[in-house]
Amino acid sequence: MVDKSKSEPSDMLARNALQVERDCDRLSECAQWTHRVSRYLFDESVPVAQRAERFASLFEMTAQGQGVRAWLGFVHGVYSGRISEIALQELYEGATSGEDELVRLLLIADDTAYVRARKSEFPYDPVLDSVTLGERKSMARRLELDILERLAKDGDPSVIRILLANPRLTEPLVLRMIALRPHRAAVLKEFGQQAKWLNRAQVRRALVLNPYTPVRLAMMVSPLLGDVFLREATQARNLHPGLRRLVRGLLGIRPHPKYFRSSMDEAISLDLSLEQILAET
Repeated sequence: MVDKSKSEPSDMLARNALQVERDCDRLSECAQWTHRVSRYLFDESVPVAQRAERFASLFEMTAQGQGVRAWLGFVHGVYSGRISEIALQELYEGATSGEDELVRLLLIADDTAYVRARKSEFPYDPVLDSVTLGERKSMARRLELDILERLAKDGDPSVIRILLANPRLTEPLVLRMIALRPHRAAVLKEFGQQAKWLNRAQVRRALVLNPYTPVRLAMMVSPLLGDVFLREATQARNLHPGLRRLVRGLLGIRPHPKYFRSSMDEAISLDLSLEQILAET
């Protein structure tokens, strides 16, 4: 049981979470956001139950659309290894309140995908399969778009990590990378460290809707989705049951649901070709 006498008042928790977000707004690098969030969430002078309350408050603030950078800092910390599995487990164990169901759901998820592909399902590429890993890494640093388009299908996470940092990479091509089916969870997991791309609404949406995305990453991205995208996710096929439960819960948290659609909110098919995506953007 949580000792409520040692809990921070809810209004103080909300103010502190908002202050962390404001601090992150003044910082330019995602690693700095991670550092600021980690100092707040994992202060060893604070009991574990209170750390869990702080995390729940940060989650609620993000779910209500009042923060982005602090949450991205948390996600980056998890996928860069700066926030350990032990720290996440402690947050989970501290979240004992019935009101923390969504938080516990998010924290207990792992990086396996809801749908997993067999190696034999991936097509043979006569170019990529004929060069070494080192050569493919070198190719990922080049600027020719035709090469980058081919490398978007590479199955090695280290190649994709380099490719995602390439300045010539475009959002339509990134969407194509995410939309591939079948896909490798280890490749999609690389997006957890990519605040540049996770800051894009369509990228977050594509990750959540692809059943080959690691469940934990899809769940951690979900609080950053807009209302329309969350509603779409509740209707998506092949969505992990826990993820579906989370997105429905997030819709319940939103204080002012938005009942509008824009040209950016039209339904996206994860089976679109690169040419189709380019034509629609």
